[in-house]
Amino acid sequence: MIDALRAAWTLDGAVGTALLDGSADPSDPEAVVERRPERVRALHQAMLDAGAGAVTAASFAAPRLGAGGAQRVRSAVEAARSVEPPLVLAALGPGENHAELADVALDAGADAVVLETFVDVTALVAATVAVRSAIGAGTLLAGFCPLDDLVDRSLPRRLTDAGADALLLVCGDGEGSVVRWARALAPGPMPVVARPSAGVPGARRGAAEFGELAHSLREVGVVAMGGCCGATPAHVAAIAGAR
Repeated sequence: MIDALRAAWTLDGAVGTALLDGSADPSDPEAVVERRPERVRALHQAMLDAGAGAVTAASFAAPRLGAGGAQRVRSAVEAARSVEPPLVLAALGPGENHAELADVALDAGADAVVLETFVDVTALVAATVAVRSAIGAGTLLAGFCPLDDLVDRSLPRRLTDAGADALLLVCGDGEGSVVRWARALAPGPMPVVARPSAGVPGARRGAAEFGELAHSLREVGVVAMGGCCGATPAHVAAIAGAR
């Protein structure tokens, strides 16, 4: 599976922030996948048309939904799978029930489970252990959000020991932290995937700048790249152009 990510290189862009526009519940924009799945399917298709080799299911919020989390994961993975992408990644954010939800994700057709945007290393390690216990030999990416430039060089070893197949550097406080962490960690034995933020409305990085960032990350050994907050199909096309 990691080889498949490497071959794809280009992941998709933002899901949650893209669904905010017109969402009935700004605190849970992914809820639209259960009410109007066609909106989510259209987003996934736009990312594929831009060159993405993988799409991310709209399941990030599922771990904080309690009993409703499993249905959210299943609906999200099914919506992603329906557009027939090469790969479907099931995103799980901080919260509870990661083991159960990961099992649901793979059963619904996800190719990998992605723990996303954890800022607490201890919580990320615990979630990684739980998911690995549930999915056996399934593929697991452990996603850490770097909020500063002080790189924790022990993180890859801790996540490898916990059962992760790759380290995902996701979001952060801007491209600087993601690039610095990638430069420090990508040359190591653990594969590194990056999903930097494209910025917030009013201070968003353009696609051309994102393409330059993709070149930089590819040069330091990152195996695949997508985008987080604010990353549109145009940003994805720029990543694809950096191959």
